[in-house]
Amino acid sequence: MPYIRVLFAPKDDLVAAATKLIESAKKRVLIVSYTAARGEVDKALHKAKVYGAEVKAVYDYEANCNVRGYFQWKLWATLIRPVGGVVHSKFAVVDDAVMFGSYNFGENAKAGSDLLSITDEPGMVLRFEVEFDRISSMEQGPPAIRGEDVEDIFEEYLERFGTNEFVE
Repeated sequence: MPYIRVLFAPKDDLVAAATKLIESAKKRVLIVSYTAARGEVDKALHKAKVYGAEVKAVYDYEANCNVRGYFQWKLWATLIRPVGGVVHSKFAVVDDAVMFGSYNFGENAKAGSDLLSITDEPGMVLRFEVEFDRISSMEQGPPAIRGEDVEDIFEEYLERFGTNEFVE
Protein backbone atom coordinates (compact mmCIF):
# COMPACT_ATOMS: atom_id res chain seq x y z
CA MET A 1 0.00 0.00 0.00
CA PRO A 2 1.47 3.41 -0.97
CA TYR A 3 2.37 5.83 1.79
CA ILE A 4 2.42 9.60 1.97
CA ARG A 5 4.16 11.66 4.59
CA VAL A 6 3.67 15.42 4.89
CA LEU A 7 6.16 17.50 6.87
CA PHE A 8 6.01 21.17 7.86
CA ALA A 9 9.01 23.26 8.95
CA PRO A 10 10.05 24.25 11.49
CA LYS A 11 8.07 21.67 13.51
CA ASP A 12 9.28 18.77 11.37
CA ASP A 13 12.90 18.31 10.30
CA LEU A 14 12.72 18.55 6.50
CA VAL A 15 16.51 18.48 6.15
CA ALA A 16 16.75 15.17 8.03
CA ALA A 17 13.87 13.62 6.07
CA ALA A 18 15.32 14.64 2.69
CA THR A 19 18.82 13.56 3.68
CA LYS A 20 17.64 10.17 4.92
CA LEU A 21 15.72 9.44 1.72
CA ILE A 22 18.57 10.54 -0.57
CA GLU A 23 21.15 8.55 1.39
CA SER A 24 18.97 5.44 0.99
CA ALA A 25 19.14 5.69 -2.83
CA LYS A 26 20.24 2.47 -4.53
CA LYS A 27 19.38 3.30 -8.16
CA ARG A 28 18.84 7.01 -8.76
CA VAL A 29 18.19 10.51 -7.52
CA LEU A 30 16.62 13.02 -9.91
CA ILE A 31 16.40 16.43 -8.26
CA VAL A 32 14.95 19.73 -9.52
CA SER A 33 15.12 22.88 -7.44
CA TYR A 34 15.23 26.63 -7.84
CA THR A 35 18.41 26.77 -5.77
CA ALA A 36 21.18 24.19 -5.58
CA ALA A 37 21.12 21.68 -2.73
CA ARG A 38 23.22 22.84 0.20
CA GLY A 39 24.59 21.45 3.44
CA GLU A 40 23.44 18.02 4.55
CA VAL A 41 21.34 17.40 1.43
CA ASP A 42 24.33 18.20 -0.78
CA LYS A 43 26.44 15.74 1.22
CA ALA A 44 23.70 13.10 0.86
CA LEU A 45 23.71 13.57 -2.94
CA HIS A 46 27.47 13.07 -2.98
CA LYS A 47 27.16 9.98 -0.78
CA ALA A 48 24.47 8.48 -3.04
CA LYS A 49 26.76 9.05 -6.04
CA VAL A 50 29.75 7.47 -4.28
CA TYR A 51 27.67 4.42 -3.38
CA GLY A 52 26.63 3.92 -7.00
CA ALA A 53 23.29 5.66 -7.47
CA GLU A 54 22.75 7.69 -10.63
CA VAL A 55 22.44 11.32 -9.49
CA LYS A 56 21.11 14.08 -11.75
CA ALA A 57 20.15 17.59 -10.73
CA VAL A 58 18.65 20.58 -12.53
CA TYR A 59 18.87 24.01 -10.91
CA ASP A 60 17.89 27.46 -12.11
CA TYR A 61 20.80 29.36 -13.66
CA GLU A 62 19.84 32.83 -12.45
CA ALA A 63 19.34 31.67 -8.87
CA ASN A 64 22.69 29.87 -8.80
CA CYS A 65 25.10 31.66 -11.13
CA ASN A 66 26.71 33.43 -8.18
CA VAL A 67 27.61 30.06 -6.65
CA ARG A 68 28.59 28.24 -9.86
CA GLY A 69 32.04 27.37 -8.54
CA TYR A 70 30.46 25.88 -5.43
CA PHE A 71 28.87 22.95 -7.23
CA GLN A 72 30.29 22.92 -10.75
CA TRP A 73 32.38 19.88 -9.80
CA LYS A 74 29.25 17.79 -9.51
CA LEU A 75 28.89 15.72 -12.65
CA TRP A 76 25.18 15.44 -12.00
CA ALA A 77 24.39 19.18 -11.91
CA THR A 78 22.91 21.16 -14.79
CA LEU A 79 22.11 24.85 -14.59
CA ILE A 80 19.44 25.86 -17.06
CA ARG A 81 17.98 29.18 -18.07
CA PRO A 82 14.59 28.37 -19.62
CA VAL A 83 13.49 30.76 -22.33
CA GLY A 84 10.84 33.01 -20.79
CA GLY A 85 10.93 31.56 -17.29
CA VAL A 86 12.78 30.03 -14.36
CA VAL A 87 13.18 26.57 -12.89
CA HIS A 88 10.95 26.93 -9.85
CA SER A 89 9.83 23.35 -9.18
CA LYS A 90 11.15 21.62 -6.10
CA PHE A 91 11.14 17.82 -6.15
CA ALA A 92 13.34 14.76 -6.07
CA VAL A 93 12.68 11.26 -7.35
CA VAL A 94 14.63 8.80 -5.22
CA ASP A 95 14.40 5.21 -6.46
CA ASP A 96 10.67 4.40 -6.21
CA ALA A 97 9.63 7.43 -4.12
CA VAL A 98 9.24 11.16 -4.69
CA MET A 99 9.49 14.15 -2.38
CA PHE A 100 8.04 17.50 -3.34
CA GLY A 101 6.83 20.77 -1.87
CA SER A 102 8.13 24.27 -1.24
CA TYR A 103 11.44 23.13 0.27
CA ASN A 104 14.56 24.10 -1.78
CA PHE A 105 16.77 21.31 -0.32
CA GLY A 106 18.93 23.61 1.79
CA GLU A 107 19.51 24.25 5.47
CA ASN A 108 17.06 27.20 5.69
CA ALA A 109 14.07 24.88 6.16
CA LYS A 110 15.02 24.48 9.82
CA ALA A 111 13.55 27.91 10.60
CA GLY A 112 11.24 28.54 7.66
CA SER A 113 7.67 27.68 6.81
CA ASP A 114 8.39 25.14 4.06
CA LEU A 115 6.64 21.86 3.47
CA LEU A 116 7.81 18.53 2.10
CA SER A 117 5.64 15.61 1.01
CA ILE A 118 7.08 12.13 0.45
CA THR A 119 5.23 9.28 -1.26
CA ASP A 120 5.93 6.01 -3.02
CA GLU A 121 2.65 6.04 -4.98
CA PRO A 122 3.76 4.70 -8.41
CA GLY A 123 1.60 7.04 -10.50
CA MET A 124 2.95 10.13 -8.75
CA VAL A 125 6.54 8.92 -9.00
CA LEU A 126 6.09 8.37 -12.74
CA ARG A 127 4.63 11.87 -13.25
CA PHE A 128 7.62 13.42 -11.52
CA GLU A 129 10.03 11.31 -13.61
CA VAL A 130 8.35 12.61 -16.76
CA GLU A 131 8.49 16.17 -15.42
CA PHE A 132 12.21 15.80 -14.66
CA ASP A 133 12.83 14.76 -18.27
CA ARG A 134 10.73 17.67 -19.55
CA ILE A 135 12.51 20.26 -17.41
CA SER A 136 15.99 18.92 -18.10
CA SER A 137 15.39 19.14 -21.85
CA MET A 138 13.69 22.57 -21.90
CA GLU A 139 14.62 25.06 -24.58
CA GLN A 140 16.94 27.47 -22.88
CA GLY A 141 18.72 30.70 -23.37
CA PRO A 142 22.50 30.68 -23.01
CA PRO A 143 24.39 29.71 -21.02
CA ALA A 144 23.52 26.25 -19.78
CA ILE A 145 26.12 24.53 -17.69
CA ARG A 146 25.89 20.76 -17.91
CA GLY A 147 27.66 18.45 -15.52
CA GLU A 148 29.31 16.46 -18.29
CA ASP A 149 31.06 19.68 -19.41
CA VAL A 150 33.00 19.93 -16.16
CA GLU A 151 34.65 16.52 -15.82
CA ASP A 152 38.07 18.12 -15.37
CA ILE A 153 36.72 20.20 -12.46
CA PHE A 154 35.31 17.02 -10.90
CA GLU A 155 38.69 15.28 -11.26
CA GLU A 156 40.40 18.25 -9.62
CA TYR A 157 37.86 18.08 -6.79
CA LEU A 158 38.55 14.38 -6.25
CA GLU A 159 42.30 15.02 -6.18
CA ARG A 160 41.87 17.79 -3.62
CA PHE A 161 39.23 16.23 -1.38
CA GLY A 162 39.14 12.50 -2.16
CA THR A 163 36.13 10.33 -2.96
CA ASN A 164 35.40 9.34 0.63
CA GLU A 165 34.87 12.78 2.16
CA PHE A 166 31.28 12.02 3.13
CA VAL A 167 31.49 8.26 3.43
CA GLU A 168 31.27 6.91 6.93
